Amino acid sequence: MIGFVSRAYNSIANKGRLKSNRLVDMVKSIPTDLTTNADKAIKIVDISMLQSGENPGLCVSTKVVNALDKETDVPMCFLLVDYKHNFCVTSIYHTNKGLLEKIRSGSEILIKNPHLVLVQLNFKGYQYTYQCLKVTDVSTVLVNGQTL
Repeated sequence: MIGFVSRAYNSIANKGRLKSNRLVDMVKSIPTDLTTNADKAIKIVDISMLQSGENPGLCVSTKVVNALDKETDVPMCFLLVDYKHNFCVTSIYHTNKGLLEKIRSGSEILIKNPHLVLVQLNFKGYQYTYQCLKVTDVSTVLVNGQTL
């Protein structure tokens, strides 16, 4: 677990090792407003606007930077960036490795009613702190406009 937390923290700190031009292009293409089938606007917010815990009525629009490897299959974890260059990790539960076929680097991810968790770990004099979006209901996630 410590190894994963360290890798996730370092991935956020070094922005997924993306070159600045690639990051700018990726962020430019993230939608900042959407309309649902019922023709109601969905309130898109950036990661920094979320409260810890559940955020009903809000959505986060992001792009996948890369998948984060870990020893166990569940949850599947990805490094995300939003339209304001905020990075976070998302953990998607109740799924399997087949999700890696649907979610790849550059995929557009929309998370409805995001659940924000602040991960904090102190280990051997190092402090690891980062934000994680916890997804327990895959029906709240759209990948490239499609439900999982």
